[in-house]
Amino acid sequence: MLDILVWVWHDPHLQGSRGTRSRAGGVVAVPQLRYDLVISGRRARKMLAAGKIPPPPPKQRLPPGAPSPPRYFQPAHVNRLAELFRQHLPVPHRFVCVADEPDGFSEHVHVIKTPDAALAAGALRSPEGNRFPSCYRRLWAQSAEAKEYLSERVLLGDIDMVPVRDMTPIVSRDEPFVGWRPFRDWGRKMRIGGGLYLFTPGAHAHVWTDFMKNPTAAIANASAAGFRGSDQAWLSYKLAEKVPVYGRDSGLYSIRDLGADHKLPADARLVQFNGPDKPWSYRGRAGWVAQHWDGR
Repeated sequence: MLDILVWVWHDPHLQGSRGTRSRAGGVVAVPQLRYDLVISGRRARKMLAAGKIPPPPPKQRLPPGAPSPPRYFQPAHVNRLAELFRQHLPVPHRFVCVADEPDGFSEHVHVIKTPDAALAAGALRSPEGNRFPSCYRRLWAQSAEAKEYLSERVLLGDIDMVPVRDMTPIVSRDEPFVGWRPFRDWGRKMRIGGGLYLFTPGAHAHVWTDFMKNPTAAIANASAAGFRGSDQAWLSYKLAEKVPVYGRDSGLYSIRDLGADHKLPADARLVQFNGPDKPWSYRGRAGWVAQHWDGR
């Protein structure tokens, strides 16, 4: 059996995850940010002036005592992604979500309550600072314990990805671990992205055990080696250049690989939205996003 695996959690350290206190005493809702989505102010102003990125949404001031802003990734997003995989993956599979809170998911999503060990890893902060999420909990999927929860093969991915064509060739590889990396942003430097990879649970259990022996040292070592992010920095530190990665002919794309117009390549199978736009709130020029995500 094959699992498609995603994670949903709330990061209490993430700036804006529950709003930022203003000087006036109110709460200003700030979108959750990922380290690979942040661009410099100067570059952002140039791209905004050229119409390459949409203007940022206005900040919303909430009265004191109002409920905190909702999580950026919602069970509804997971439910829709599960539907898209049912459409584009004829291989028998199970759609799995590891979540802190089990409510809101459809009958097509198998929910696993976040294991205690993963929660412990998730309490570690990202070395990139509080504007960036800590995703260390996802390393638990490499553990020997995860074999008791997951199927024989697993495709782990971010929620903000859109399957657009048959995914069978992506999941049919039999190597113990197959990584992926955005080509436009990462160039030739070998790193493994944290947002998509295929693996056999337990095949690289040392990724988890070595990390948990001394998380502080592990984070420092990955950072010193020049790897960015949280879980993907450690994955890269342990596995880069030791495991295969999907090639340019795989049909896997980052939205940033598609230029300003985000034209969908003819060979595309899945597009990762590792950028400021998300498929459910996309305001760019490409009509295929709504066509695939919203079904219209």
